[in-house]
Amino acid sequence: MTVTLTGHAQVVGVVARPDDAEITFYGARRCWRDAGATVTVVIATHGTNGVSRRDSATDARLN
Repeated sequence: MTVTLTGHAQVVGVVARPDDAEITFYGARRCWRDAGATVTVVIATHGTNGVSRRDSATDARLN
């Protein structure tokens, strides 16, 4: 795929878990970056299956 951008493009992707960006839109991110865009990914959680940071320190899990 060839992407053509004009000016200085900025792309922001918002995902829930750390690996979601690679799984869902890695190819698009690479095309945008190769075309000269600044690509930023925002990750909304730290990916510990719904466990708070306090509970993850004690290895607590939801049942």
